[in-house]
Amino acid sequence: MLSMVQLARANDIQVLLGLIPPCAARLGRPDLAPAPWVAELNDALRTLALEQDCILVDYHAALDDGAGGLRPDCSQDGLHPNRRGYARMRAVLEPVVERLGL
Repeated sequence: MLSMVQLARANDIQVLLGLIPPCAARLGRPDLAPAPWVAELNDALRTLALEQDCILVDYHAALDDGAGGLRPDCSQDGLHPNRRGYARMRAVLEPVVERLGL
């Protein structure tokens, strides 16, 4: 991620980093608990955004059910966003894009 951010910045590209959406279950692998991994990766993305002056887009908060999973109304399977989930993601991203004039 750092290399991609640095490459973009070297080419005068404004970088937006999107946080990973929540996930409490993994299809076909009930023994895996991805929520702690997602939290750890999102912490790393927050740090990277701060250190590299990137804009952070918080998809996680928009979709979180409060327990580290996708809101039930935003997913059919707990892993992939549905139309409502993507609409919530769009609502987070659009103001950022508009503010940047993109």
